[in-house]
Amino acid sequence: MHQLVYVIGEDVYEQLEQYSEHLEERKEYVSDYDLELMKKFYKTNDLEELRQACHDYFGGQGEIDAKGLFYWNDTNPNAMFDWYEEGGRWEGNLLLKNGTRSNSALIKDIDWKKMITRQYKHYLSNYKEYNSPSNKLKRITDPSFGNQYDIYKEENKDEYLERNVRVSPCSWVIDYEWYELNPKIKEKEFRKLITNLDENERISVIDSHY
Repeated sequence: MHQLVYVIGEDVYEQLEQYSEHLEERKEYVSDYDLELMKKFYKTNDLEELRQACHDYFGGQGEIDAKGLFYWNDTNPNAMFDWYEEGGRWEGNLLLKNGTRSNSALIKDIDWKKMITRQYKHYLSNYKEYNSPSNKLKRITDPSFGNQYDIYKEENKDEYLERNVRVSPCSWVIDYEWYELNPKIKEKEFRKLITNLDENERISVIDSHY
């Protein structure tokens, strides 16, 4: 699944790195509690046999050193993506005051009002096309027809526009913290955030996949 993420700040790579599904391999020592569970599960107290079972049990190669049994782990419990790229499906998402589009810009150079206007025109056109007389039969006979317009069957125009016309991303990253936005209030959250930020802060558009 792809999601739009805005990273706020110049250090985009550094802020995102900690949220990757894959990290550098590190030692994870087997706790006394887990060791007892392994002994019961594999019905053995032999440390070498338990070392060999680490890959099956933890997903990482097991080894033994002076501190005891450990395995190599490169997974990240805080992972938010398996890969990402700048722009991606949202290439040129930021509309600038000089009329150009970009994947990264200072807040003061972004024309949020024009971005909202662009969104409004796009989704209003979608709604009108979906509800056009020429599509009446499809609306009645094809339950999935609304999917290509991202329209719910019983949704009226105002509800549709309120849900879709927005400049907020799915999530944002600022000061190395990842924030998921509440779908019901995320536009208000994001606009409040933008208002409170220094106009010289940079926003980068990220296509995040998980």
